Amino acid sequence: MGLQSKRLDQLKSPKAVAQLTTELATYLTVYRDVQVVYDGQTIDPDASIERRDEYDVEFTPEGAPAQAATLRVLEWSMRTDRELHLCDADGITVDITDVGIQAPGFQFTAYVLWEHMPEHHADFLLGEGRLDSHVGALITVARDKLREHFKGRAVEQRHEVVQQWKTTGVYPYAGEPETDTDKLERETFDLVAATVHRQIPRGKKQLRSTLTLLREAVRHQPDTMHELLDELFRLTGDEKANLKSLLDRTSLAAVIKASTSVSDRLTFLTALGHMVFDPEVRKLVKERSQLHKILENEVWVFGERFNLLVSDRSLDAVLDRHLEHLGRPNRNPDPVRRLDGRTGIVDLMLSRARKDHDRHQHLIVELKAPGVTVGHKEINQIQDYALAVLNDPQFADVRVDWDFWLITTTMTDFAKAKTRSPDRPPGCIEVFQSETATARVWLRSWSQVIDDCRERLTYFTEQFAHDPTVDHAMEYLHAHHNGRIPDILVPGPRPQQATDEANVS
Repeated sequence: MGLQSKRLDQLKSPKAVAQLTTELATYLTVYRDVQVVYDGQTIDPDASIERRDEYDVEFTPEGAPAQAATLRVLEWSMRTDRELHLCDADGITVDITDVGIQAPGFQFTAYVLWEHMPEHHADFLLGEGRLDSHVGALITVARDKLREHFKGRAVEQRHEVVQQWKTTGVYPYAGEPETDTDKLERETFDLVAATVHRQIPRGKKQLRSTLTLLREAVRHQPDTMHELLDELFRLTGDEKANLKSLLDRTSLAAVIKASTSVSDRLTFLTALGHMVFDPEVRKLVKERSQLHKILENEVWVFGERFNLLVSDRSLDAVLDRHLEHLGRPNRNPDPVRRLDGRTGIVDLMLSRARKDHDRHQHLIVELKAPGVTVGHKEINQIQDYALAVLNDPQFADVRVDWDFWLITTTMTDFAKAKTRSPDRPPGCIEVFQSETATARVWLRSWSQVIDDCRERLTYFTEQFAHDPTVDHAMEYLHAHHNGRIPDILVPGPRPQQATDEANVS
């Protein structure tokens, strides 16, 4: 007895009915009077077909006239191998090849019907991918059309899935998006969630919880979504590749990340304004333990170009960090003294290297509690800081610009007059110079600082239409600076507080 064909062995496999269904589907849907029964089971493609689409395609082999063919796409409710069937005009399969495209989430078979296919059966072995072959040219055109088809189907499927979630009440967004940012976030969520919807639990409660978690991931970690989803759902290779490709080739993730950052900043500015301007709140805000600690983590307020080097340290530490920034050994151990002989304490030191001009730039920020009115004493103090730094002999040969900011909510008339000198920029109250260094002293109000920040964010404010309320601002403070805010701003019951708690150094 001779060897039996391996193709016949496939008839014994559990997938035999599905294979016969896909192979005979086109023929049986044309010739309705034909019935095929296998192992007592009628082969009925119509029972498993969820959707059918058909396209006229034209292909042109090199050196030959254009030819017409038909591409038929059948989507199944059953699991089946993805195949591209090469058929004659009646839908009889002449040969089968790999479908050659990615279409995650779809169970389908594609059929190319061409009346001359039987005459070119031998071309298949040599012709795939070769445009000078009739079969090769036809397969190339068919695959291009299939990619186009399933790109559109993916969009349709996403809308179908999302609409079903909305109908059943598990969609994690309510109403229509109010801003462009909201719209972009939802588009990305729909794309991501619909891509993995087959792996999401089907129970209504679990489905709602999972979709809510996905919404938060899209909102806060859009650039790592494919890694997160693989961790949660153990995606197949095709699903991972498709999802990463979708996220990588769209700017939505980057836009959401940027807009979230901008929205957080606008919200923080509202919170900061409430802390330093509200009459009942500002007298309770402590300088070092609250305002200072909060701004350590929000140094962008003072300019995007600076990085935090020193926080709440003496002038010695300021200069040591400056030496470290320059790559020099530590300075001599003699302490730096202000003009009155005392060691000064500065709040924040921020730094930017300007290598293109062979200079370094440092910003020293001196914060005052919102309840402090700045006058002679505070101005003399920050001018002493500036002179102490400028006159340190360690830096006689260093090209550096120092800017000292004294920031306050209110100031005396004398202080206001100092900010309006005709020979200096507005707000600059003193300029000290050595041979290589400059130290400028600035008196700035919180309203100026906040207005400058808002001006930098004006474009984003207009595009994203983000106008946070005080309640939103308090939620932000509680989430990002818990433990550093006055009790009056903590959600829940507010204990009685004495106004003398404010640190008014």
